[in-house]
Amino acid sequence: MNQLSVISYQLSVISYPQRGPHLPRSPANVTPRNCVEFLGVIHLVCSVIIMFSQADFIQYAQWSGIATLVFAVLTALSFIFKWGLRFRLVGSTGFMLVLTAGLFTLSLAPLTRTVIPGAVRYHLVYDTGSTQTVIAISPQITPTQLEATLRQAANDLYSYGRLGKAGDNQLTIRARTVVHPEPGVSTPLYLGQVKRSLASREDSQMAIDIYQDKFAQLPKSNNTSS
Repeated sequence: MNQLSVISYQLSVISYPQRGPHLPRSPANVTPRNCVEFLGVIHLVCSVIIMFSQADFIQYAQWSGIATLVFAVLTALSFIFKWGLRFRLVGSTGFMLVLTAGLFTLSLAPLTRTVIPGAVRYHLVYDTGSTQTVIAISPQITPTQLEATLRQAANDLYSYGRLGKAGDNQLTIRARTVVHPEPGVSTPLYLGQVKRSLASREDSQMAIDIYQDKFAQLPKSNNTSS
């Protein structure tokens, strides 16, 4: 049995709880058209979500939080005065709580990745989870590409969850490659680093250092300066 059919069937049960003969009797009765429509709805929802920025989600989370508090107060009053809809208010409050948590989560990180022109692929090889990280890059990289790659890494590795240390509220990202000065010997070689603020995602004053003298130690065929 198709797993997607099972998921679509379960969603239809949640959305239409025993409201008539149109409800599929089993997952086997779910047609490919149902699955395509379900995927289309998911695609539409995702397309709408990525239209909003982090600032938008922060504002929506604040509004939703206020509405949640209002519903919570109404729920408390409904139990005090024995209103008939008190249990419906419990469900509404729970829904608003989940909605607020979802909006707040979406505000923590951008939904689209910023791409820095000229950046090349890198691998994260060390991360303390706070202020120190190391990325691995190719020995074929140029100084111009390294600068763009450091900017890309500074954008990718920033997180609200990173906590600065006393006197150090910056994220330091060091870029290294590996050279082989002789057969059977591998040596790490640091080519540059970037320091960015942990206080805000947008940092126009990143401190980027490119170690030009280290590029002289790269293989001659790959040592191409910009």
